[in-house]
Amino acid sequence: MVVAAGAAGAADARRLRAGGACAAESSFCVLADVAVALGFAGFAFLALASLVSGFRLACYFTVGAGIHIW
Repeated sequence: MVVAAGAAGAADARRLRAGGACAAESSFCVLADVAVALGFAGFAFLALASLVSGFRLACYFTVGAGIHIW
């Protein structure tokens, strides 16, 4: 759902650029691109954190609380 929202934001930023909104104020388009990029970076961070957390949880269930693999 987050990736779909990011793709919709990217399409909206592209539509604004094509509509001539960037001709009057170019910083608006830069801010839109930065916002979309930060959204994708936030999604990547959350995906990585979920993978690491899942790995740690799997290690806890398989090995036990006494031995730490990571």
